[in-house]
Amino acid sequence: MALEDIVRNIKAKATQEVKRIKEEADKEGEEIIKKAREEADKVKTRILYQLESQAKEGKRKLVIRMRSEERKKLLIHKRKLMDEAFRQAKQKLSSLEKAEYLSLIKRSLISNIDSGEEEITVSPRDEEWMEGNFIKD
Repeated sequence: MALEDIVRNIKAKATQEVKRIKEEADKEGEEIIKKAREEADKVKTRILYQLESQAKEGKRKLVIRMRSEERKKLLIHKRKLMDEAFRQAKQKLSSLEKAEYLSLIKRSLISNIDSGEEEITVSPRDEEWMEGNFIKD
């Protein structure tokens, strides 16, 4: 074998070895990229799950807060309506003449007697007006 053949043979073997090393490096690189993508997908999935959970929890808290605010507004509105109803009732009762007022009170008291042992509390003005045998009259 001539020197040229030996050099050619060494070059061919070196070329084959370089090609084999390059293919092996490419394969390892692809494997590393594949594993990195898989890990990135796992991280992405975990982050998306956490964000969805946080969003759901935030939405749930917002709904609870909004419902609470609506209940508060409703209670305030009911309180205003009750206050107005009591104000109007007080105004109407105050504008009645004594005889008409006492007749209304008497009917109300009689219609609400259950046992005959009830005890009522009246204002000083009503006590003064209900002199004597108020109920018996």
